[in-house]
Amino acid sequence: MTTNNALLEALRWQVEAGADEAIDPVPVDRYAEAAAPPPVPVAVTALAAPRQVQAGQRPVQAQSAVGAPVPTTAASLSARGLAGAARTVTELAEALAAFDGCPLKLTATNLVFADGNPSARVMVIGEAPGADEDRAGKPFVGVSGQLLDRMLGWIGLDRNKAYITNVLFWRPGEPAADAGGDLRLPALRGAAYRAGVT
Repeated sequence: MTTNNALLEALRWQVEAGADEAIDPVPVDRYAEAAAPPPVPVAVTALAAPRQVQAGQRPVQAQSAVGAPVPTTAASLSARGLAGAARTVTELAEALAAFDGCPLKLTATNLVFADGNPSARVMVIGEAPGADEDRAGKPFVGVSGQLLDRMLGWIGLDRNKAYITNVLFWRPGEPAADAGGDLRLPALRGAAYRAGVT
């Protein structure tokens, strides 16, 4: 089978498996990125004084490279600083365990950071921990975890050959809230970067 045919077959398999959407609006050459030096984390040194907003005005937020608002709360700046200061996945987990700036932590029993091998080539990112995950302190341990384990097995992997985490690190209360939305991305990006996933 020629290289082009193999690539087309792999693409057909992905579409059949449901991977029919691109995450970014433009293609990203991951091989070129691997040759580039890793980005240097930005250290947060001081908080700017909040600007006064007149009645009827909406506060102006900075924009990220992809156009999403960049949160500027004290808690999100603190989260960025902690994520930037962590040099290993273990340090990042310890920083999250000590972080009290996310209201979701009050609704959870345990921090649910990650499971598996941080050096793995495959990283699975779930949405939020459920009750089973909250009790165990590990992602994907309930019914969905059993399904994930079977799915990994079907492609010759297990939890020692993958790195598993969630977008949210604490179980949301009922009803599910998005109180940690502005805090999850710095820590998740830090986890992905330190695990070698860019």
